[in-house]
Amino acid sequence: MLEISNEIVAIIGFLLGPLGRTFYDFLWKLLEDPDIPFDRRYLITLLASLGIAFFAGLVQCPGFISQLPEGSQAFIFLASFAQGFMISHVINRPLDYKRHREEEEKVG
Repeated sequence: MLEISNEIVAIIGFLLGPLGRTFYDFLWKLLEDPDIPFDRRYLITLLASLGIAFFAGLVQCPGFISQLPEGSQAFIFLASFAQGFMISHVINRPLDYKRHREEEEKVG
C-alpha cells in the first residue's frame, strides 16, 4: 500500500481547497447559464489563493501535524482543505461582489 506522509496530505488539502472553491462557484454559474465562459479574473485569484494556501500550509503544517496521532490523515486532509477553501473565499468574495454589481448595472 502507498504510504503518504501527513505533511503531503496536508499540502494536497491546502491546494485542493482553492480549486474546489473556484469550481464550486463556476458550477453554480453553469446551472444558471450553460453557455457562460469561465471568467479569467478568477484564474488570477485562484493563483493567489493557491500561493497563499501553499505557504500557509508550509508554515502551519509542522505545528498542526505534530499534535495529531498517526492514522488521522482524513482529518488532516479535511482541515487543510477547509482552510484552503476559506482562503480562496476571502480572496474571491470582493471579485464576486464587483461582478454582481456590474451585472446589476447592466440590467438596471
